[in-house]
Amino acid sequence: MYNKGDGTYITQPKFMGYDVADNIIQKTLSHCLENELTTFHFSFHGGEPLLAPKQFYRDFITKCNSLFLPKKVRAIYSLQTNGILLTDEWCDLFRELEIYVSVSMDGDKKTHDQYRVDFKGDGTYDRVIKGLRTLQRKFEDNDEYHINLLSVINTKSNPIEQYEHFCNLGGISYMDFLFPDSNYEYAAEPGISDTPIADYLIPIFDRWFHEEENKIRVRLFQAFITSLIGSDTVSTDSYGHLENNILVIESNGSIESVDVLKICGDGFTKNNYNILNNKLEDALDEPLIDLYYYSHVNLCEQCQNCPLSTICGGGYLPHRYSKINGFDNPSVYCKDLAKLICHIQNSMLDQLPLDVLETTAVERLDWDELYTYVSQYRLPSAVHEII
Repeated sequence: MYNKGDGTYITQPKFMGYDVADNIIQKTLSHCLENELTTFHFSFHGGEPLLAPKQFYRDFITKCNSLFLPKKVRAIYSLQTNGILLTDEWCDLFRELEIYVSVSMDGDKKTHDQYRVDFKGDGTYDRVIKGLRTLQRKFEDNDEYHINLLSVINTKSNPIEQYEHFCNLGGISYMDFLFPDSNYEYAAEPGISDTPIADYLIPIFDRWFHEEENKIRVRLFQAFITSLIGSDTVSTDSYGHLENNILVIESNGSIESVDVLKICGDGFTKNNYNILNNKLEDALDEPLIDLYYYSHVNLCEQCQNCPLSTICGGGYLPHRYSKINGFDNPSVYCKDLAKLICHIQNSMLDQLPLDVLETTAVERLDWDELYTYVSQYRLPSAVHEII
């Protein structure tokens, strides 16, 4: 996200201080008690969170648990890392403090090293693999500890080769594919089709869907399947139709909306709220945070008239932005989402016996026909053309 023009990180502390951390703990507990919440999820993110000292995490979680547990509030802890700095000592700390870890890996060595490089420009794949193996070894005796991977889609790579690479790693129980950060001002690299993300994911879905053993749980696929069969409980900030519930606290204590919104412009997420001076509730009235919270509810006209809107929720808010219309646009990945969701539904219908299909009102979907229909509601001269 910091490659899209936002430079505000330069003026912020590299590490979060204890004054900020203490305020986060105290004010989060107050928020939970005032709203009768029994669980709260803390996610340590970055930058790279393993650059912070280990003692910071021990102190944060020890204090948090000492205050939360007597009030019958359970804190859940997770951490997102690029994996380069994973060591036995870090993994021992994760085990001690019960921190769930996700590792960022974009595919095999060639694919991963295309963008994931260090300050010298050298690829980081080999170091990530070493860190991942350390994490696996340290938790191989713990069936309840799931090792997760996050992979940013690279449409220039072979999708089946990348999926097989993840499967062959072994010990990976859960992963997700992330759409590249893009909007109508900052386009992803052009592909050979106007649905490059869907064209990448569909072969992986077909392979995954028909596997019977040792299947990795893929969050995106499982979420769409669950929603298509009628569940109204599956929702993230990237899809679904429920409210979003994430706030970001920066290292200086500023309370902001989801960090990927930084791709919309320099200082785009900045406001006057800070955990040192404000409660969490204070920031919920900030326009951008409020917009993000209801981003799957407040949709553009095209999305309001689309039958898939309860599944995709209009997509991820940062992917809808244009200087002309603000966020009153469909996602730049609208075609991809429509094509992928229609393919998943049709694949599910293909598994049903004919007599069952005849008794239901569910029909196969033509994504191109559907997209052409809903596109009539798009605002004229809405945005730049993007492939």
